[in-house]
Amino acid sequence: MTATGLNVRGHHYDSPGLDALRGEQPVEVRRDPHDTRQVWARTAQDSWVAVPATAPAPLLPLSKCADPLPPSSSVGSPFAAQTPPLEPGTTPSARALDQARIEYHARLPLPTPDVEATIRRAEELVLLNEHTSGARRGLVVTGESGTGKTTALLALGQSYTARTQLPAGSTRLPVVYVRVPPATTPRVFLAELARQAAVPVRERAGIAVLARETSDALARLGTGLVLVDEFEYLHTARGSATLLSDTVDYLCDRIPATFVFAGHAAALPGLGPSRRLLHLTLSPMPCDRAWTDYLAWAESALRLRRHTMGTLPGLAGHLHRLTGGRADRVGYLLRSGAVRAIRDGTEHLTRALLDDLAAPWQYTAPPKQGMTP
Repeated sequence: MTATGLNVRGHHYDSPGLDALRGEQPVEVRRDPHDTRQVWARTAQDSWVAVPATAPAPLLPLSKCADPLPPSSSVGSPFAAQTPPLEPGTTPSARALDQARIEYHARLPLPTPDVEATIRRAEELVLLNEHTSGARRGLVVTGESGTGKTTALLALGQSYTARTQLPAGSTRLPVVYVRVPPATTPRVFLAELARQAAVPVRERAGIAVLARETSDALARLGTGLVLVDEFEYLHTARGSATLLSDTVDYLCDRIPATFVFAGHAAALPGLGPSRRLLHLTLSPMPCDRAWTDYLAWAESALRLRRHTMGTLPGLAGHLHRLTGGRADRVGYLLRSGAVRAIRDGTEHLTRALLDDLAAPWQYTAPPKQGMTP
């Protein structure tokens, strides 16, 4: 505290309410790290006085307060949680600020190390395929439910689209994403690719013709990445002499794009013989030092006003028992926990709150009457 007011984190604050405190040391000051327009100083009567900034201090976008992705991430800004910018000249209310933080946490990316490694490997393949004159290789990502396969695909698609930097009005289609429905044959799969490439699908067109027309259309559209989710539903039609792996090899050879398949390992026999696909497996995180470090990093991305750093690493063993180390469950707990903490005003995560959020998948139905448990 000086004779001219308060200096806090590079901003100067002053008001007549500070007159009784001038020259005193120290003065307790509280601030909102997301709003630099004012701070609060404790008076001798144990009350708090609001002290505005002497110069206009802009509201800091939440996305600028800290990078929600690890420094090693190759995903890029499209995958980072963003908050919409304020309109020039507007003064956000406390409710608007809370809503911005709720939206920030609701879409906060929390990729596990395995997911990040998968994205990096896929990006390396994309670069190699863009500059090769020989055979292009694709990627098969397998793993249990909730290990981050779809997260990796979507992040890869967002990263590639951002890197492409299409001009306004461009008709290019840099990324195609296909979620395979059950009982999908190679022809049905090709028909879905054709639909996204705006290719009319003739009812009697054979698989060879359909593959050629689809590959030609995707090449014209400049498609560089084809993402295929839930590939376990792909199978060879009964009685067909065309193997699924043959169709995949043909597409990888003909289309100047990188194919990335994601799904359960049960489908690997269908794609296993492929000469063009590399295999990666995602798995739940074990309860080790890397798990604790991951929780510490995830905690650093939270924007809760009364949360104590170190809480989540301190609950590492308990959180692993709740989630099994699965990416989807830990992400759900932290996002929904942060949202609830903002809405109910507690502004911090607790063991009780996380237990309550995990209750649905911890519930075990009681044995039926007359049955021995």
